[in-house]
Amino acid sequence: MNSYTHTITHYPGKHHRLPFLFEDIVRLEGEGNYTVFTLVGGKQCITSRTLRFYEELLPNSFVRIHKGCIINIAFLAKLCISERMALLTDGSSIGIARRRWPQFRELVETQYRGFIQ
Repeated sequence: MNSYTHTITHYPGKHHRLPFLFEDIVRLEGEGNYTVFTLVGGKQCITSRTLRFYEELLPNSFVRIHKGCIINIAFLAKLCISERMALLTDGSSIGIARRRWPQFRELVETQYRGFIQ
C-alpha cells in the first residue's frame, strides 16, 4: 500500500481506496449519492459514495455539523457562536445545524478552547 492512500474495508472482501490521507481532508460535502472531498491546498475529489458511508469510517477528528457536511476539527480556525458558524483554515465558513450545535459547541469548548469567538 502506498503511503499516500487509505484503504477502507467496509464490507468483508470489498475495499475502497482513497488516493489521499485522512489527515489531508479539510471537509466532506454530500452531493446526492456523491461525496466531494476538499483537501489541503484546495484540491477536490469526488467519489460515488454517500456521506453516511464515510461518516462511520473516519477517525474521531471528523464531525458532522449538518446534513450535508463533515469537517475535520484539525482545520477549525474559529467557532463563531453568535452566527453558529465554523470557520475553517481554508477560508470557508460553514453553518452548523441547530440540532447538532449543542454537541459541537461542547466538543469545541472542552477540547479546543482557543477557537471560540
